[in-house]
Formats: sequence, structure tokens, C-alpha cells
Amino acid sequence: MEAPLAVASMLFLTSYAIHVLAHGLPEAWRDLCLAVTLVSWAMFAVDYAVRWRLSGQGHRFVRTHWLDTVVLVLPCCVPCAWSGCTRPSSAGRDGHGSPSTRA
Repeated sequence: MEAPLAVASMLFLTSYAIHVLAHGLPEAWRDLCLAVTLVSWAMFAVDYAVRWRLSGQGHRFVRTHWLDTVVLVLPCCVPCAWSGCTRPSSAGRDGHGSPSTRA
């Protein structure tokens, strides 16, 4: 299962970066990138769940595999990037979401 997960990780990173950074893409391409990202993440979630279940460790699995847990949960903690609110607006903002202090 190592090779499919390695491919999924490359697809995840590529599609996530394109989805977040390429603001000029047509909506269909952005939707495709989002779909690839979500499917890749779902593969990681299934792998984690199967390993958790087969380990027989119960909640101890989460503690002993804390890095795997963080890597799995981290993409869920950045919903702002999914919704596109990270796009800088030029109307009186400095690109970081705060009002511009320049005259």
C-alpha cells in the first residue's frame, strides 16, 4: 500500500497547491483540484482507520501514532484555504486581510 499512498501524497500536494495558489484558473479546474485533494485525503483517512482498527490498540493507537494523527487532521484545520478566503483583495487591504496603512 506504500506506492498508492506515495502517489496520493504527490497528487494531494500538487492539487492543494494549485487550488490555493492559482487564482486565475477556470472554476472547472479549481473544482477538479479540490476533488483530487479530497479523494487523496480520503485515501489517507481510510489507511489510518484500517491501521487503527487492525492494531487492536484502541485509543492508545492515536497516542502512539500522534504524527500520523496530526498529518491526517491538519488539512481539516484550514477550511479558509478551501473556501478561497485567502485571496488577497486590493480594495484598501495590504494582502494580509488588514487595512493598508499606506497613504
